Amino acid sequence: MCPQRASEICQKMFEHLCACIGNHGLDLKSFCQHFHLTPDRLWKFAQKAVGHSPREVKDWVRAKAFVQVVRSNPTLKLHSLRQQLGFKSESAFQAFARRAFGCSPHEAKLNVMEAERKMQDRYGAIGAWYEARKNSVENEEEKQTRYAQKVLTPSENRSNKPKQQTEATNRSNKPKQQTEATNRKRKFLERREETSKIGAIPAWV
Repeated sequence: MCPQRASEICQKMFEHLCACIGNHGLDLKSFCQHFHLTPDRLWKFAQKAVGHSPREVKDWVRAKAFVQVVRSNPTLKLHSLRQQLGFKSESAFQAFARRAFGCSPHEAKLNVMEAERKMQDRYGAIGAWYEARKNSVENEEEKQTRYAQKVLTPSENRSNKPKQQTEATNRSNKPKQQTEATNRKRKFLERREETSKIGAIPAWV
């Protein structure tokens, strides 16, 4: 199995779960159908990339959202929190909290720091993979931006170069043209002076 392919599939799975976090239909069946994967194949990809099952990845996404919501709104009722995380029943919400935090949702809400520590102990590999993947994507985007700036800017300068060269050439030729005009004028005056001394020049000259 190709590690890069496994990472790509897991990245798509993370994006799918994060986008559907508040949806009661949060499951991986539609994801498998979209990418033409069997559940067994998805399980192998997840194990290869992060060392956890797809359900554990889904639990991590929900646990991370649980901690973020509780910290941003400590007074939020558990019923509303359950709905935001996409749980259809109280029993499913309770079972999730036991798996992710080792305690009930109420206890995890009261001591969110301890709940987060337990989550990291259980799903630390998933969190580390997610952060590394995110940093890798950001670094790649930054490289592409720098490359675009490096490549496109000189091309713009090259497009302006003929115009600049023409202007410089005209400026350099201008003194030469002025000198030639001065010389012709001086010769004309000298010839006119000579003519005034010796008489008119015959028409056939």
